[in-house]
Parts: sequence; structure tokens; C-alpha cells
Amino acid sequence: MVRIDIEIVSREIIKPSSPIVQHKKPYKLSLLDQLTPTTYSSIIFFYPNMNDVNSNSITKTRTDHLKKSLSETLNIYYPLSGRVKDNLFIDSFNEGVPSIEAQVNCCLFDFLKHFEIESLNHFLPFQPYSKEDMNAPLMSIQVSRFTCGGMAVGFSASHKLVDGATFKAFLKALTFISRGDCNDVKQPDFEQASLLFPPRNSLPQNHLSLMETLWFTEGNYITRRFVFNPKAIAMLRAKAKAGRPDAKPTRIQTLTCFIWKCCMAASKAISGSPKPSILVEAVDLRSRTKPPISDTSTGNVFWWATALVNPMGTKTELPELVNILNEATALYDSDYTQTLQGEEGFKTMSEYCNQLEELFSLEKPDIFAITSWCHSGFTKTNFGWGEPIWAGHMGKAGSAFKNLTMFIETKDGKGIEAWVTLDEERMTILERDPEFLAFASPNPKISPLNIISVL
Repeated sequence: MVRIDIEIVSREIIKPSSPIVQHKKPYKLSLLDQLTPTTYSSIIFFYPNMNDVNSNSITKTRTDHLKKSLSETLNIYYPLSGRVKDNLFIDSFNEGVPSIEAQVNCCLFDFLKHFEIESLNHFLPFQPYSKEDMNAPLMSIQVSRFTCGGMAVGFSASHKLVDGATFKAFLKALTFISRGDCNDVKQPDFEQASLLFPPRNSLPQNHLSLMETLWFTEGNYITRRFVFNPKAIAMLRAKAKAGRPDAKPTRIQTLTCFIWKCCMAASKAISGSPKPSILVEAVDLRSRTKPPISDTSTGNVFWWATALVNPMGTKTELPELVNILNEATALYDSDYTQTLQGEEGFKTMSEYCNQLEELFSLEKPDIFAITSWCHSGFTKTNFGWGEPIWAGHMGKAGSAFKNLTMFIETKDGKGIEAWVTLDEERMTILERDPEFLAFASPNPKISPLNIISVL
């Protein structure tokens, strides 16, 4: 393994370039934002230096250009430059986005050949998925320069405002501005989410505590990267369809249930007996509301589809799990999504929270969360010097974070990377599970084809 030493060479605050932003009205949070804990999700883009010029010169030019582009993008996405107040709104838009520049002691290609997952946090401004103060910055960026002139650009985005679709829209705007394609930038909608899911002046403490329980529990959590190639995905989908010729499980549904199945087996190996297991999958509500809202509508416009398995009474083979998950997600394609909207939406949300609380009070189920960044375009993120060789997620979650799997497509779009965070006991069993390893490749090297594809 390559020893990674990173030296922070500068810190500054990037603010919107236009003074008009300071006078914008406060951004109102939605109910879904209010219920979402303050923590950072992250992504890291790795870019090679393919120019025969001085590496220090080119990285300095690119870094300065990116900071300038970010400042201009914050004129549009100004809530990301503000701070949350009282879990009700965002203002103080001149607070800005923290920016870090760092120097890495090795070449990019050497790092990618031999890296350890934990080292990825060196390229992020904040530790992912740690509990944060409500008034923490909503976005931060770190540019790390390798000795060869390659770069890592890492983003930390607060889940208090930024879900996957918001992250996608923001990065797309930033890349357009960085490349000089300003006319292609879509204007974000800052009002739809809070209109459809109006906030409450105060929320019951038990609801907020429940959300904390869903996201956080103290433990020693480990993140690992597993890659499923197209052949493995096709074989698993065939297994998921067994006995149901008309079934058409998606790649994400199939992998979700396969990982859930293996995690339940790990839990049984630890406890010695099966126990109830809850899978919560993030469901984007933008296309499911009436009327549908824009894909550039900001905020947490998603909620959790909740699937429950009690192993004492339910089969846990792949076809059955896919069916259970489908029933859970189908709820949001029904009138249920409409009951979440408007002033009466809080009643529906309270019922949801009360049902989970009741379940938690009766038993101590395992909770596994799944979310997908596939089809986000993250692996194509081009600030003007080509697409990244690779897009990584994170190194290690905070000490209190819970079990989570994040999906992101491989560079060629044919395979899927699963970034799995579990407590140490379950991860140790998963990494040795022959059924799991028959389909999942643990942290394979970054393919040279990724390098060729960006030339």
C-alpha cells in the first residue's frame, strides 16, 4: 500500500460573487428537511494530468478556476452558502463555503493502484456521516494536488439540504459554469419542496429522536467497496426472477435485496438466531407528487420506503425479498404520496413515525439503509479538463453512523459499485461470505480502461 501524507496548504471561504445574494429572502426548509439529521454525504472525483506542462502550474490554474466557478455557482445556489437557523430556514448567505487546498506526497496513478478505503477521507473537507451541529456549513470543497499534476476534488454536502438529486443538479450547474456553458444551467426551484411539504414551527422531540435512531447508533463502523460486474448482476437478476417469469427486477432492486439477504445472514451468525430486519430505501418523490415537481427542486425531496422481514415467519430468499421491497416502494406510487403533502402531511408523517416507534419498542430490529446515485452522471463530472478517472464515495463514516449501502455506477456504466458501511462484526462476516463473494469483487483496482476513456 502507498503511504498517504497530505499537507493542508490553504483554507479559505468561497462566497457568492454577487453582493445581491446577501439580500435574498431566507430559504424555507421543508418538513422532510426538518426531519433529516445534519450530516455530510460526500463524493471525490479523481482527475489525471494529461498535459505535458508543469504540474504545479496546471493544478494551480485549475484550482483557481474551480474556486471562481464555485463562487459564480453560489450566486444561483445561494442557500448552500448560508447557515440553518432553528431548523426552520437558511439565511446568512454570505457565510460561504469552506475551501481547502492540499498537497499529496505521491502520484495519482500510484495511489489508485494501491489505495486503502480509509485513506479516501484525506480527500474530503469533513468526515462523512458524522453528527454535525445544525449551523454547520452546508457545502465544502477540497482540492488535493498529486505530485504528477493529477487532482482529487472532494465535496462534502449537508443532508439537511442536499439529497442525491440536489447534489446532481448543483454539480451539473457547477460543471456548466466551469466549462463556460452558462446558458445550459437550469435554475433551481427553492420553493416547491416547502410548499408541498410545509415545515412545522416545532416538531415533536420523539420524531426527531426517532430519525436520529434511524441514522445513528454508536459503534465501530467500517466502509468497504464491492463491485458487481455485468455478468454477476445478470446472474443475480435471474435468481431474483426464479419462479416468477413475468418479474422484471431492476439492477438496484436485485443488488439491494442480495446485500440485505447477506446482511441478515451475518446478523443471524452473530446472534445465533434470526431477528426482525428493516430495510429502508430512499425514494425520490419528485416524479411521484401531484403535480410532479422539477428535478431541480432543492432539498430532501425523498422519503424512506420501509420493508420489514421477520425471519420466523417469512422466507428470505432473493425472489421473496424483491417482492417485499417492491411492495414497500410501490406505496409511493399510490395516493400515499399525496397524503404526505400539504398541511395534513404532518399527520401522515406522525403516523409513520409512531408505527416505527412502536416497532422499536417491541423488538430491536436490525436496520439497513439503501440509497442509489446511479444515473446521477457523477462519473462524467467534467469541470473543463475531462472526465474523472474514477469517482469515490468515502473512506470511513463517523463513529455513530448506521448500516448504509450506497450504489454508484462504474465508469463504463455497466457495473455497479456498492459502498457498504456496517459494524465491524457484520462486515467481517460479509467479507468472508462465499455466497456474497461469488458475485461481489472486494475493492478491485481502478481499471486502466478508465484512464484511456478520459483521453
